[in-house]
Amino acid sequence: MSGWRYSGIAAAIVALSGCTSLTDVAPTAAVGDRCAAFASALQGHWPDASTRVTSAVFVPEGPAPKPDPQGFQYDSAVPLKAHCDVQAVMAERTGVDGESYAIKFHLRLPMAWNGRFLFQGGGGTNGDIGNALGALAGVGLVTPALAQGYAVVSQGPGMTMLSTAIQPRAVRWRSASTRKRGAIMPMPLWVP
Repeated sequence: MSGWRYSGIAAAIVALSGCTSLTDVAPTAAVGDRCAAFASALQGHWPDASTRVTSAVFVPEGPAPKPDPQGFQYDSAVPLKAHCDVQAVMAERTGVDGESYAIKFHLRLPMAWNGRFLFQGGGGTNGDIGNALGALAGVGLVTPALAQGYAVVSQGPGMTMLSTAIQPRAVRWRSASTRKRGAIMPMPLWVP
């Protein structure tokens, strides 16, 4: 998958932040309705025309969801800011195996945005879109970026963990990509 799609998501968010905000969309509407209206306003403005918002809900200020599916450790005592939780798909397609595939992303837009954006990416195993909290303890970020007012997005490449769980080559690649010991061990070509 080319990097332009991922950077395109970031570019769209930054560009749209200048022309549309959560407060500009139906100011008389309830906060939860504004999240849905904002997501609706994004339709047709994404770099990839196939992008489809699947969910847009308001999340009030409160603790971060536990556990983080990607295993990130973060300071759970720091509350996350109130935000819109947007989930979307793009490039939906049916593979040669008959399975449905799509690039998925999870975007959290804080109501009190600090004007900054964090691209969290996918997990080391990819196939899990993650929580988009911006909790990257490996680089010293234990207070989630969302709690600091950052807009955060995470993404998945189009396959799921289940779609690669029993494929030996995929398991070996997944292990190698996360630098696990034994990643390049011999594996049977046939799994009964």
